[in-house]
Amino acid sequence: MRVYISADLEGVAGLVSRDAQMGPDGSDYQTSRVLMTEEVNAVVRGALAGGATHVLVNDSHGRMGNIIPDRLHPAAQLSQGYPKLLYMMDGVDGGFDLVFFVGYHARIGTADGILNHSYNSRGIYDVRVSGKVLGEPGLNARLAGYFGVPVAFVAGDEATVRETLAELPDVEGVVTKYGINRYAARSLSPSQSREKLEAGAKRAIERAAGRVGAAWKPALLKEDGKVRWEVDLLYSAMADLCTLVPGVRRTGGRSVEWTSADYLEGFKAFLAMTVLVGTIA
Repeated sequence: MRVYISADLEGVAGLVSRDAQMGPDGSDYQTSRVLMTEEVNAVVRGALAGGATHVLVNDSHGRMGNIIPDRLHPAAQLSQGYPKLLYMMDGVDGGFDLVFFVGYHARIGTADGILNHSYNSRGIYDVRVSGKVLGEPGLNARLAGYFGVPVAFVAGDEATVRETLAELPDVEGVVTKYGINRYAARSLSPSQSREKLEAGAKRAIERAAGRVGAAWKPALLKEDGKVRWEVDLLYSAMADLCTLVPGVRRTGGRSVEWTSADYLEGFKAFLAMTVLVGTIA
């Protein structure tokens, strides 16, 4: 059983501050790195205990250099560095059986979603795929589905788990904290969070292998054929930049849309836009 882990930071237990905890300039960022690494380790331990034979961890937050390599479980491989062409999901096309989301957060505008945003908190106001509003769990699950890999596990704040289970109700979910609003949360202790993560990851592997509970095959979340994308930006100048991407047209002062031949093509265009708008965010 080959497991791909996409690891973000905002959904890790104990973290609530964008300024102090989310990036290298933050006063508490080094603590964040430790907490993130240890949550990932708990998931790796659980996956291995459940029967995983190979684990790749894709560091998926910011510039993707957050996990501390010499503290990571020795059985896991680590993908780090910026840029990666598929960003949070880079490498998912490498023949994996299951995808795990760890440390994830809810889509932008979620009232009780701690640190909620959708890929670029300083540029993206809303994302719709085939008319459905999506955040990072939904966007990334569809990319995994494009490559034939189902999502089997999600961990993060309660709003994130709720968002993911709304589309994939059989996914094994672990709640690490409960958002009060975008900037405050009630969190499990790091030790309790890790215990739950390890147990949940083990159960996800065992369920997928048919060793516990009722027969379960994690469902693929896919967009077949042509896909319509709509993105609302924070500022009108950002929409100007997005129209530099071939096929993208403006639909409003700060809104654009395009239709891709398949999901991968559209996802790449979306990632290009997140980089473009970041130049003036």
